[in-house]
Amino acid sequence: MLQICFAGRTGRIKYRDVMLPMVVLRRLDCVLEPTKEKVLAKLAGLKGGSVKNVEPILNHVAKHQFHNTSRLDFNKLKGDPDNIAANLTSYIKGFFLRPVRLSNISALKNRSPSWMVPIGCIWW
Repeated sequence: MLQICFAGRTGRIKYRDVMLPMVVLRRLDCVLEPTKEKVLAKLAGLKGGSVKNVEPILNHVAKHQFHNTSRLDFNKLKGDPDNIAANLTSYIKGFFLRPVRLSNISALKNRSPSWMVPIGCIWW
């Protein structure tokens, strides 16, 4: 079960604006979980090298047309509820979904973390 409670200066956030993208993020997180450490290791190995476009290489390591370079995953997000806004923003910015159109997640990626003020509940 996924339940996250957020409130901001504008009051309750619309379900479709937060919860649906969060469900998609969780599903992507599950898909990437088996190769997450391999992607991070490959990224570390490629840093400072001659390869300019690492995205196709990391996609190949992830075995999908997308990957995430954040050290965070949903379990780590859950483990640090006091910093959920900054950590979630960092996690979202780690996604490379070039061929995938996810307008709601892109909208979350570009939002300021000020809209995310945890009320105190986050469960998976």
